[in-house]
Amino acid sequence: MLGHLIAESGAIDADNLQRIFDEAKDLGYPERCYAWILDKLSCEKQRGSSMYIAMWRLASRRCRFTIMDAPGHSDFSKDMVTAMSQADIAVLVVPAAEELEQEKEGQLREHTLLAYTLGLRRMVVCVNKMDADAVRFSQERFLAACQVVREGLNAAGLKTHDVYFDVHFVPSSGWFGDNVTSRSDNMPWYCGPTLIEALDETVASHFKPDRPLRFPLQEVMKVGGKGTVVVGRVATGSFSVGSRLLFAPGQVQAQVTSITMQHEVLDEASSGHMVSVCLDVEMSELKRGMVGSSVDDNPARECSSFVAQVIVLSDPRAGAIHAGSELTVLCHTAQVLCAFQELLSRTDRRTGQVLGLRPTELRAGDAAVVRLKPLASLPALCVEAFEEYPALGRFSVHDQKITVAVGVVQKVEHAAPAAVPRAPRILRSAPKPRPKRLHRPVDSGEEQEAPVLMPSLPPASPTRRTRSGYCSVSQMPSPFAAFGAVAASQARRAAASPKSAGSEEMSPDSPE
Repeated sequence: MLGHLIAESGAIDADNLQRIFDEAKDLGYPERCYAWILDKLSCEKQRGSSMYIAMWRLASRRCRFTIMDAPGHSDFSKDMVTAMSQADIAVLVVPAAEELEQEKEGQLREHTLLAYTLGLRRMVVCVNKMDADAVRFSQERFLAACQVVREGLNAAGLKTHDVYFDVHFVPSSGWFGDNVTSRSDNMPWYCGPTLIEALDETVASHFKPDRPLRFPLQEVMKVGGKGTVVVGRVATGSFSVGSRLLFAPGQVQAQVTSITMQHEVLDEASSGHMVSVCLDVEMSELKRGMVGSSVDDNPARECSSFVAQVIVLSDPRAGAIHAGSELTVLCHTAQVLCAFQELLSRTDRRTGQVLGLRPTELRAGDAAVVRLKPLASLPALCVEAFEEYPALGRFSVHDQKITVAVGVVQKVEHAAPAAVPRAPRILRSAPKPRPKRLHRPVDSGEEQEAPVLMPSLPPASPTRRTRSGYCSVSQMPSPFAAFGAVAASQARRAAASPKSAGSEEMSPDSPE
């Protein structure tokens, strides 16, 4: 199904497509040639089904899509949950043969309930294998398959084509490509949209531009000649050049100077656009995970805590999730350490029914309603309720490299708006005069000779002892003058007593 969608939409070049066809033919699986476009691993090729998540980009006449091929087998439910937590639209592929009756209470109900629990409110059901010998493009068989799917949804408590859960049914053939991108001549009785047209209609109803602006920042950089440039995907709303944006958390205001999308200059960016925006603000004031919004139209705010419905995929390293457990939460482009403040209730992941209040712990396979609180010592988090802003209401919980849980935000408790902190004003006083260097006078107890001043030097002022016992440097004679006076006095004594030097020798009459 997805292989035909990728090939017929031109998302893969002819050389690579032919190489995949030749490889499937050489290995003896020519019927799997389109499936191998996404199933690239050898284990997937041998098994004949998807085992891991595969992603591919394609474009229609109206929208750009990122296709995520998730395994539907129960052995790989973790990968399926991970893909659903990141998707905006679910495409459920069911067979038109009699085997659909057996899946009514099995994977069909599991997949639809899981999609609804993770916040997917729009689904396209492809009734596949319309080319089978037992079906032969029969309208009756298609209507019977649609009725089985509706009964399964109604038994789970869901309704089709209402304001809460919208489902489109498309008859298709994954082998021949009927009703994938073009209408089939084998089913003239079907007048509805093809698969790609149904996706376009669903996207048009999913992304509503009338909602207030939400612009999560994915990257912040400094570009020479342009200044601060931020990159992100517009979740809801729109903004244009000259708009004044407010980024939370942090309450940083900036004005848009230019908008670029894939090297194309735009005057306005709307929901779904991946754009680069130049702002008149310093790069140090912005960071990844901030959410931009309009200053005067319901601006975004940081949250103090939020209530969410989570599904635990695997146990953390501590063994289980308890009240007070601290794990990393990834929501839109933000990554913040949060604490499980309260475990409010444990629910059934199939029906959503409350099984118990205030559970003591959560383990792999459990579904629950919890209250999460971002840690105050780390950067704050900006989230929104999933019903209002789907892109800002889905998150995943991680313990290092392990995906512990996924969930959707039900209620947000915003932090009280605080004033922007200002840098403290430092008052600098006038510099104080540097005190003069003081020396303690020498008092060795021995008689010292009075310094003899040289005739060429001016007479020094007499040394005066201060109250603290110190003398000022300006009141003392120069040390060089003192050294010269001592040398002169020694020379005068040597000239006055020439035999004084030999008086220290021993007399011949003195005893040895």
